This record gives sequence, structure tokens and C-alpha cells, in this order.
Amino acid sequence: MVSIALESHFAAIRDAITGNDLAFVVELTRTALKDYTQEVEFVKIQVVALIKLEKPAQALDVLDKARSTKVLSANAMAYESAYCHFALENYGKAEDALKSAKAGPGADRLAAQIAYKSNRFAKCIEIYNRLLANTETSSSERDELELNLAAAKAAAAQVSKNMHAGSSISTSTDNYELMFNQATELLACGKAKEAVVLLEASETRAKVELAKEDWLAKDIQSEISPIQAQKAVALQCLEKVSDARAIYVSLLSDTTLDTAARAIVIHNAATLGAQGDTLGVARTGRIKRAIQSPGSSVSGLSHYQRALMTYNMAVVQSLQKQYTAARRSLGRIAKEYAECTLPNAGVLSAGISLKMNNANKALNELSAISHARGAVEGVYATLAAVQIALAFGETKRALDILCVWRDKAQNISLVTVAKPDVFVRYYFGICQLIGWLSPESSTLAGDAARHVHVQA
Repeated sequence: MVSIALESHFAAIRDAITGNDLAFVVELTRTALKDYTQEVEFVKIQVVALIKLEKPAQALDVLDKARSTKVLSANAMAYESAYCHFALENYGKAEDALKSAKAGPGADRLAAQIAYKSNRFAKCIEIYNRLLANTETSSSERDELELNLAAAKAAAAQVSKNMHAGSSISTSTDNYELMFNQATELLACGKAKEAVVLLEASETRAKVELAKEDWLAKDIQSEISPIQAQKAVALQCLEKVSDARAIYVSLLSDTTLDTAARAIVIHNAATLGAQGDTLGVARTGRIKRAIQSPGSSVSGLSHYQRALMTYNMAVVQSLQKQYTAARRSLGRIAKEYAECTLPNAGVLSAGISLKMNNANKALNELSAISHARGAVEGVYATLAAVQIALAFGETKRALDILCVWRDKAQNISLVTVAKPDVFVRYYFGICQLIGWLSPESSTLAGDAARHVHVQA
């Protein structure tokens, strides 16, 4: 029979989990282990909480102590051990630990990430292909796997003609052009963080190598300007707006940029400038022309670049409260660039609908986005749609939108989420909101806490 004191410890921990107070969960489990030194569940909960708090080194310390005192067996929580080593960039130890973990999709995903970070792209590609073979055709999980597979293939293709050779990406290579091309592929596949690292290495290598060849300073700048421009785009993707703006402004004074690259730099700088800092009176004319004619006079721009610049124009027009003009720009994208994927265009359109006092249209647009996207990508649209629905008294519609999102979220492993702590907070909050809107619903915050613990 479980003692009252032991049950009290578990009750306090459950309350802390329900409140998403992970730091307090760690504190409570430490206290509980002083009273019950051999209680395995306290150790497991503490390790998971530390992982969610992004403290992998501390989690490993807890695991090592538990194993040395025989509270845990040598192979217990092998997956968690592997993930902690992976987070600490100890990829060899991560792979060794994963060998003892229970086989399954979660372990395979982590193995693929370890292979990618270890620059063993052939193995990474093999794992993602195996996962895709066992994943439903229409699912957000499949979309994510296909994106990761594309990134692995792009990385492999840049370093070897044989995609399965397993050659590694090396930022120490003398070929700065190779690094630039590889970074461009990574950026196209949504790997902006990795792209920034390669672009910085490419720029440094170019400066060193070209100086050794006695290039003039202006010629070196001409060579590295496209690298810097691409880095600014990657930083903008990472929402590092100030850093991106600084590079754009610097490049505007560079007369060596080719026409197409200059048009993109001017337009992106204009978009950022409209949101805050001004770029100076001397550049105002060029910026205005870029906004009014996005790429129409520049034959060097690709179809996608023209679509993106038209979208940027819509953003600027919306910021300047020119909502009708912004709507026309979005309509032009739908008509002339229908094949180009611009994920934020739908959200911008919904925002314009709200500004134009057409809340019902905004609700329909946001609801469609919420249903079409995965749980991670669609959370903001989901909450915005629910807010509008509740404002109109459409409780059932709000509940339907929330439940669809929750069902998708339940299939996501936190290991695959870039910011798991943020996602967990949204998951808890939405599950709790479902409970409030539908008292008869069985989906309460406590159930959410247990689900997140299992998924981790």
C-alpha cells in the first residue's frame, strides 16, 4: 500500500506539472528522493523536467547517480541519455546510448539527427527514407520528414557526386564557393541557423584566400557581397532583424553588387526599414521605387524572387495602412505566382481583413490556415481564429478549431520541436481552454501533462 507521505510527494509533483512549473518539479523530486531514495519514478520525472528546461548536463548527472546507486539499471532511460548527449553535441556518446534505447520512430528520428550533425548524410538519408515508408501520406509529420530529408540530400549533394558516400560538410575547406552553395541549399530547406554558420565561414575563407592571391580590397568586397546578402536573408529568417538590417544598410553603399542582388537587398531593407529604423534620406528614392515596382525592371530576378518581393510590398503597404493596395498585391501573387509557396501570405491577408473590418473573412482565412498547417506552424493562426470566433459567440466553432489542433499536436515528439518549452506551454494552454469551453471534455491539463511526459 502506498504511504500517505509518498502520495503527498506525487500529488505536489502532479500539481507542478499541471502548472508547467518545471523548475519546481525538479525541486520537488529532489526533496522526494531524500525521503524515498529508491523511487524510480521521481528520478524519471526529474530527468524529463531537466531536459525540458534545456539542462542536459544536469539530467545526465542525475542519470549517472541513479545508475551508480542501482536505482536505475545501466540501460534505463537510454533514449533520454542519448538526447542529452546530442544536445551537448557529444554525438558519438549519443549514438552509443541510443543503441540501448527501445526501437521506434522516436529513436529513429534522433538517430537521423545525430547522423546529420555528425555529417554522415548517407545514414541520415537512409533513416528518413525508412521513416517515410511508414508514415501516412497526408500528415504534418510526413511534411517534416520530407523537409529534413531534402536538407540531408542537399548537404550530401554539395560535398559529393555520390549522395551515399557519406562525405562530411567541413567549414575548413578552401572552397568558399562550395560553402556558399551548400548554405544556399540549406536555407532553401529551412535550415537558416546552419546556413548562417556556413555563410560566415565562407566569408572568412574568401577574405583569407583572396588576400593571399593579392586581390584588391574592392574586388574582395565584390566577391563577398553576395555571401553577406545571403547571410542577411538567413538572419531575417531567424528573426534577427537588427543584425539583418545592419548588413542590408551596409550593402546599400556597395556599388559592386549585381543588379538582381541589389534589387533584393534594397527591397528587404525597405521592408525592415518600414517597421522601425529609417535608412537615411539619401536612399529614400531608391527604396520607394523598389517598393512600387518589385523587380519589374530587373530581368535577373527569378519567378520566386519576384513573388517574394511582391509579398514584401504587400507587407509595407499594410504597415503604411494602405490596405486596399496591400490586398491587390496579395491578389497579384495568387494570380501570377500561384506555384510559389509563401506561408505568411495567408496570415497577412487575414490581418488585412481585420484592419478592413471584415472579421468573418479573417476568421475563415485563419481557420483554413490552422487546418492546413501542422501543429507547430499553425499554433498562432489557431489561437487568432479562436479569439475571433469567441468574440462572435461561436463557441462550437472555436472548440472545433482547438480540437483539430490538439489532435495534430498529440502526434508530435518534443525532440523534433525547435522550442519544446514554448510548444508545451501552448499545448497545456489549449488543452485547458478546451476543458473550459467543453466541461464534459476529458481533455484536461492533467491529461496533457501525462501526454507530454510520454512524448518526451
